[in-house]
Amino acid sequence: MNTRATKLYSQAFLLVVFALTFGAFPGFTEPQQRPPSSADRSAGVNPQSSVRAAPTSSAGTIITRVEISRIGQQTLLRVEGSSRLTCQTERLNSPERLVLDFSGARLGLNRSLIPSALKPIRRIRLGQFKPDVARVVVDLENGVPYGLQSEGQTVTVAFSDASAAPASDQVASQTPIEQGNKGDNTSGNRMAQPRAAFDTSRMPRPKSLAEPKAALANTVAPEAKAEPFQNALDNDMLTFRAQNQTLRSILKQIGDQTKVSILLGEGLGNEQVSVEFRHYRLDEAFRLILKDYDAFLFYGVEQESKGPALLKAVWVYPASRARGFKPAPPGTSAARSAEVLTRREGDQPTDKVLVALRDADEQIRIKALHRGLSSGAEIPQDSLINLALNDQSMNVRFLALRALPRDPRLPWVAERALNDSSSHVSQMAREILGELDAANAQSRAPAANHSKRTIPFSKTKIIIEVNATDGDAGIQISLDAAGWKTLEVFDPNGKKIFDVGASGSVGIQGVTELFFESEEPSLEDVPLDELFVRFPKGDYEFVGITVDGETLSGKAKLTHNIPAGPDIDSPKEGEALDSNDAVVIKWDPVEEPFPGADSPVKIVGYQVIVDRVKPQPLRVFSVDLPATATQVTVSPEFIQANAEYKFEVLAIEASGNQTISESTFKTKP
Repeated sequence: MNTRATKLYSQAFLLVVFALTFGAFPGFTEPQQRPPSSADRSAGVNPQSSVRAAPTSSAGTIITRVEISRIGQQTLLRVEGSSRLTCQTERLNSPERLVLDFSGARLGLNRSLIPSALKPIRRIRLGQFKPDVARVVVDLENGVPYGLQSEGQTVTVAFSDASAAPASDQVASQTPIEQGNKGDNTSGNRMAQPRAAFDTSRMPRPKSLAEPKAALANTVAPEAKAEPFQNALDNDMLTFRAQNQTLRSILKQIGDQTKVSILLGEGLGNEQVSVEFRHYRLDEAFRLILKDYDAFLFYGVEQESKGPALLKAVWVYPASRARGFKPAPPGTSAARSAEVLTRREGDQPTDKVLVALRDADEQIRIKALHRGLSSGAEIPQDSLINLALNDQSMNVRFLALRALPRDPRLPWVAERALNDSSSHVSQMAREILGELDAANAQSRAPAANHSKRTIPFSKTKIIIEVNATDGDAGIQISLDAAGWKTLEVFDPNGKKIFDVGASGSVGIQGVTELFFESEEPSLEDVPLDELFVRFPKGDYEFVGITVDGETLSGKAKLTHNIPAGPDIDSPKEGEALDSNDAVVIKWDPVEEPFPGADSPVKIVGYQVIVDRVKPQPLRVFSVDLPATATQVTVSPEFIQANAEYKFEVLAIEASGNQTISESTFKTKP
């Protein structure tokens, strides 16, 4: 059969971009965004409450974006430019308004008016006041106090929603606010009181508002009643409001609503956050919520879609603490190596791609996986599985797991990933298993699948083995079938207790027989009654998939009928024997259950095994005997002089459960 491989266009999505929430890394481009709908244009309202730049060839700083949002009791106006912005403000009344003049700037926007539903802002008016001065006029409902913060290419104005504030405050022009004037950066709750732009008490204020904090607090009235507000995702635009909720809760609500996976770094999520915005793109919504964090966006394209890239996952880290997931900047040795190693020849993946995916440098593996998938190269499915389960990098495991097809034959991969040391990978595994629920149900009821015939296993067996001498117990499972690739075992309650999948050449060739034993803890640590709870009696279901995609099905019954260990009469423990004489091993017949197992037993046979321990290990004798046997003779041909031996006598119950008694002897020189 051909090696199963996963092509980019066969996936549910395509990995296309890694980007910082607040700026793309060098060498990576921002994904295309959805243009406004015709309804938006005909209504004359931008659905995002923001305006982006239109193409322009003018020199100097260009105003590229103006947007309105809300955090807690503060409404924010954010103005962005193509380079550093210098702003002068003037407060006017009758009617109340705030004028922002940006010297050395030109408008790059195709709108002159932005309506606002967020109080106290009524609307925003935009114009080119002078050839080198762009003007933004904020029409207000009343004379509320404000704070202004400049950070390089961005100017943010925060208004308190104080309908009771005096309307007579008038502010003269301010000295231009230069980059770096950030005021007091101390912070309490970072999201509720972001240090950079949103807390008026921590921003530079116009001189007429620089009264003591207590006086300013008296002017802030309770938040005004908002218009009817419903959290919703409409046409890929998000409207959302949350008051004093944890960051984890807010991100989970948005993730559940938008189907975007959100991965919080350790120690994050319990911060109290209040947010409100209308008709925001998802990336802009996360920009607003996660302003004080390091965040990475992960985009993908739906299957066979020709549309723009869509947001698929968001990583969130403490500010300035993100490590290990940023793509290597162009020009670094890691980036150059990844570029070379992921270069394709025609439509087939080269060996160099697979070499890159095994590189010790995590950055090279991330870049190789990203570029290999995004360029449309075929990456063998077995390679993706190996990366998802075994790579040392959480980020590589996450990407490989997400890139795997949602194949009903591959639930075992996600099942194993549930135990991943990274909560992000295990969460992704849970999401995948949720998507595969229907396929798993189908695999548990193979008779309902008419597309492929069901083939019975030629052998299925599950037993309990007790070692009476060592005082331990475990289970053994064995099976046989022709050419299978995946296997699952379910207990009588329908709980999966074991799964395995073949990969690489073995996955192509297929597996036939399989035998394994569980760990055998001591009966002091795990008494029989506790073992019985772990492995309840009843029918265990075996389900497999052959290399041809056909279903395998079988059952095996497990009982709790455990026989007592045989009492060995001879040889005595450690007895020295003459190697020229036959060794006669004798035991008493077993008629009782093992202590702690109350079910009656029926012995159907015995097995005797003799192993040489010294001078070198070697199994020298093994025989199966009927239930009537109580001794066996080992002829001198199997024994050598000056050696040490261990032997076992196993009592075998009708269910297959067995109990071992052990002893030793040695031979004279």
